[in-house]
Amino acid sequence: MNLNQLRVFCAIVEEGSFRQAGEKLFLSQPSVSQYIAALEKNYDVKLFLRRGRSISLTPEGRTLYILAQDLFKLVDAVPEKFREMQLLKYGELCIGTTPTCGKTFLPLIMSEYRHKFPHIKVQIKTANEETLLTMIEKDEIELAFFGHNPLLSPSSTLTMQSLGRSSFALIAPPDHPWAQWKIISPAQLLEENFISYSKDTAHYCFVNDFFLNNKLKTPRLTQVDNEELLLQLVTQGFGMGIAMEIAVRKEVKQKEVIILPLQNLAGISREIFLAHSTIKGLTYAGWEMGKIAEQITFSFLNQG
Repeated sequence: MNLNQLRVFCAIVEEGSFRQAGEKLFLSQPSVSQYIAALEKNYDVKLFLRRGRSISLTPEGRTLYILAQDLFKLVDAVPEKFREMQLLKYGELCIGTTPTCGKTFLPLIMSEYRHKFPHIKVQIKTANEETLLTMIEKDEIELAFFGHNPLLSPSSTLTMQSLGRSSFALIAPPDHPWAQWKIISPAQLLEENFISYSKDTAHYCFVNDFFLNNKLKTPRLTQVDNEELLLQLVTQGFGMGIAMEIAVRKEVKQKEVIILPLQNLAGISREIFLAHSTIKGLTYAGWEMGKIAEQITFSFLNQG
């Protein structure tokens, strides 16, 4: 069965004869008969009862006509649905983010996106970098925001768009004795309760490189597996640590932590990416999200 056969069938029902249906569709009567014969053969049923020149629907024919009407309503709605999608008056978008991206610039992106496209349903999932990349490949999310992870080698089937870079900052409690110092050497960190990251985290790679570049071993007395916990420990006065600058802006502004001038720290930064499947590409909704993200993150990352 194909749609042409169904259209011919419906035209016969509505026009009342094979001849008139053919005239309406610019088909010869033999062609009309061939369409119906193929349709009847496909379902192994009789669709019409023929009495001389008059025809009437069989029970199967009446059922098919009702179903065909519903089908054509759906088919005819497709172009309008496409137009609505292109105008972003309709659609859904599922995205992923790491906790750091989710608490920093993503709310700004979502605010602008919701303002421009109020009818698009957006679902946001939070995970680490490795899980996000897997979710894209499994088509569980369309795109993802995350920082570069030196421990991972992204698949060639992914498109990685750079949104900019975030610097790192040495943070400490506001009442720390070094609060008024103009410069702190990397070696002096070994004298303090320095909070580091566990080896299976991306942050460890950056912090460890910093110490190696300064010919020092990374302190490992206290290790955490995420940046948020490090920030909470510093806020509570437990020690000091290195975190992405964008991740501590709010706490610095609220004077919960301070940024100390650490020598040579400006040499390390972390690239922020927006990734999606190269094979599947982006929907209109995803494309617009990417454009907004590019504009907002550029401005946001350069505020520090």
